[in-house]
Amino acid sequence: MSPESNASDSPDKGKPRVGLDSASTQLSSDLKKEAGGHFPVLSWSAEQTPEQKNAHGELDAEHAARILVVEDDLAILDLVEILLQSQGYVVSTASDGERALELFEIWNPDLIILDLMLPKLDGLAFCRKVRESSNVPIIVLSARAMEEDKVWALDLGANDYMTKPFGAREFLARIRALLRFAAAKQGGRS
Repeated sequence: MSPESNASDSPDKGKPRVGLDSASTQLSSDLKKEAGGHFPVLSWSAEQTPEQKNAHGELDAEHAARILVVEDDLAILDLVEILLQSQGYVVSTASDGERALELFEIWNPDLIILDLMLPKLDGLAFCRKVRESSNVPIIVLSARAMEEDKVWALDLGANDYMTKPFGAREFLARIRALLRFAAAKQGGRS
C-alpha cells in the first residue's frame, strides 16, 4: 500500500486541518476581511445559560472563557485566534514568551494555548514559570512531535499536547474538556 492510499483512507479525510502552509495565511486574511471583526458563535457548552448571551445570541465577554494564545508563527496565531473567537471565547495573543508572561500576570486567563519554540522565553520555561503561581490549564500546540518533547512538556505542567498540523474540531473539544475540568475543580467537584 502506498503512502498516498494510506492518507486517503485516514479517518480525518475531509476534515479541516490547521497547519503551517500558505493557505492558512490566506484563509486567516480572508476571514478577518469578511468578518469585519465580528465572529459568530457556533457552539455553546451546557454550563452557558441564555442569560449569559447578549442580544446577538453571543456569550457576553464577562462570562466567556479567556484564552491566552502564545505562538510565534503569525499565520497560525491569527487562525487560532479566529477559530477561538468564532466559538465565543475572549482571546489575547502573544508572539514571544516574555510578552506572554506579562499578559498572563495581568490578564489571568482561564486557559493557555502554548507553542514550545518561542523567541525570548521558550514555551517550556514559560510553562515552568506559570506553574510556580497557577494551575491554569495549558495545552501545548507544537510542531515538535517526538515523544520526549511531549513527556517533558507534560511533566513540566502542561495538561495536554497537540502536534501541528491539527484538526480544528479535536482542538476545540480538548479546550472544552479542560475548561469543564477546571470549572468543576474550582467549584469543589473533582
